Amino acid sequence: MKKLATLITKIFVLIVVLSAGRHLHAQTSHIDSLSSDGILVWTTEETNIFCGLEYTTDLTGPWSHQIGFYWNQFVTHQTNISYVGIPEGMDRLFMRIACSYDSFLGEPYDVDSNGIPAFVTSDYIDLEKIGRISRLRSGTGHDYSDDFESCRSMKHYYEPAVTNWSDIRVFSPVEGTLYNVAEESAGAQAWIQSSNYPAFFFILFHVALANSLHPGDPVAAGEQIGTHIGNETTSDIAVGVNTPTGWKLVSFFDVMTNTLFADYTNRGVNARSDLIISEAERNADPLVCAGETFAGPGNLTNWVLLD
Repeated sequence: MKKLATLITKIFVLIVVLSAGRHLHAQTSHIDSLSSDGILVWTTEETNIFCGLEYTTDLTGPWSHQIGFYWNQFVTHQTNISYVGIPEGMDRLFMRIACSYDSFLGEPYDVDSNGIPAFVTSDYIDLEKIGRISRLRSGTGHDYSDDFESCRSMKHYYEPAVTNWSDIRVFSPVEGTLYNVAEESAGAQAWIQSSNYPAFFFILFHVALANSLHPGDPVAAGEQIGTHIGNETTSDIAVGVNTPTGWKLVSFFDVMTNTLFADYTNRGVNARSDLIISEAERNADPLVCAGETFAGPGNLTNWVLLD
């Protein structure tokens, strides 16, 4: 993603701290600086709090918050808050700081100790209309990584095999809440927080979201939430977990039940591992990144073709 400051004509910073979780009293504060490379330097009297930025292009409209691990940054006293992770293409932007004594992402889940639960029973897309899927940690697309790894695509791209991509339906894979919606250059990015495993977030990219849905709305597993935006880009899905030590991305195929994965074996996928490049394999064949751009796709197979 390009640096935000080079894409927005006017940035208005509202120096307001919001209450959330265990309530942090509203206050005005001092913005020390706003750099051209996406860093806001902020000083607060509070210590050991979680903060992020919310933004809007119109003060009469809804506020959205940053995507990914940029939302939920841990603050000690004076902190540098990144304001990347906000969609491109806006000519003005209002921002406000949100803080809480508790994590915005809920109670963490220890993947290392507990393992990854296989609890997803519904697919997020019309699988019969998909021709191939990128592997986790591929060199396809752009860098999308977490607090533990870097320079690799830790999501799955679903490339359609039909003529009109905008006819492809998009569903909620789990029962949960539409946690956040962020406009992208093509469609919207929809975050769904699982009810059964609240530390798990499903990020669906490039969705033409149903007009009736808004952040905070409940969604059912298998409920259609919209359609894919169109032929200009593939559909993507990422699964993020709030762990005790940071934001971790895992494969969509690791959280599926065997019954759901059978739909993929019926399309010629032999095993879940076929769709995942392991961390060790990727580290042995590292990619080179310039910002979020890959210099090349690497030497490992990046795509799995479906029958």
